[in-house]
This record gives sequence, C-alpha cells and structure tokens, in this order.
Amino acid sequence: MDRLYSPTPVHQLSPDEVQELCELRLARSGSLIDERLYAKVVSALTVTAAAHTGTPGAILDLGTGDGRAVPAYRSVFADSRIYGCDMSAASLRRHDSGTPVVQISGNGPLPFADRTIDLVLAAFVFHFSVPVPLLAELPRILRIGGVLVATVYGPQASSLAGLLRAARLELVGMRQVRGAPGHFVFTAQPAGPKARHDGGA
Repeated sequence: MDRLYSPTPVHQLSPDEVQELCELRLARSGSLIDERLYAKVVSALTVTAAAHTGTPGAILDLGTGDGRAVPAYRSVFADSRIYGCDMSAASLRRHDSGTPVVQISGNGPLPFADRTIDLVLAAFVFHFSVPVPLLAELPRILRIGGVLVATVYGPQASSLAGLLRAARLELVGMRQVRGAPGHFVFTAQPAGPKARHDGGA
C-alpha cells in the first residue's frame, strides 16, 4: 500500500473510498504489494496471536480481502474454524482459500452471533480509518477472553488507543515488527475489569 498513490492519505478515506481503492489494486496486486514485507508482517501477527490465544475455536479474518493471509493463519491454527469478512465484493470473489466469507458494510453490523469468535485477526486494515460502529461490533462477538490482534502502520498508529476506546476496546500491547520499520502488531480486548495489561503485543 505504501507504493499505491492516493491523492488523499489512506487513513482519511471514507469506507466507500477504501472499498474502491482495494478493488482498484486487485488487478495490479502483484506489482503493488511487497510480498516479503507482507509475509514478515503477517508472520509477526500470527505468532503474536498464537501467544495470546492458544487454540481458538473460531477466528474472524477482518478485512480478509482476497484471502492472501489465510494460509499463514491456517499454518498455525490448523484446528480452528476461520471466517472472513470484507467490504469489497470484488475482493471476496477472488477469495479462493475455502474459508467461508461474507461481505459487510463499513458501519456494520457483523453477521456473527454474540460471543461466538475467539480471535479476530486484521492484517493491513488499520492503516485505514476503521469506522467505530464496525469496530464496536468486536466486543459483542468476542467470547470472554477473546482478543483482536492486528497490524497498523502510518499515522493511525499514534491514534490507535483513542479509536479502540471509542469502540469499547482496550489496547493491551503493541510492538514493532522486526525488520519492518513503522509496522506494528497490537493486541486489544473488550474494555472492562477483565482486561489484562502487559508490556508486549
């Protein structure tokens, strides 16, 4: 995404503009995405998630796109059920991982019952401005002890804690991805007395 020109900074795009941008890049994803950087960041995300969750029963890949991160998730969470959701119908049509997927609105709701998801993963989503109503669905669908583990880079990293608070989530850890300057993996969970603080992601 760093090499994809947008006249508006990507963290300032509306949900409709984000969808349009993601669909425009589909045809040229091979030349727009640095696959080594992508793999490095997704690996850090997956390792962090495994350290926090053990063996989750159900995982939601939020902003799954064409599903390119799903094989990395499956390599670690082979016994978990993985679901995907994205705003882009065009991206989902190219999703060939075999994972059940659903198109969502930028403002939610998420089509999952209360307390049914153990882990939400989001790779290369939070550099956009994620709508609070959509993000606020996560505390509802996460089981007790469930977590969001995601990546972020760019200006959104500095405003992340405030965004999460607005959605009733609490940032409990963040660390830079080794070998990927400016890229971070963070962990968040529903805010409340059960929220656990630690120094790592």
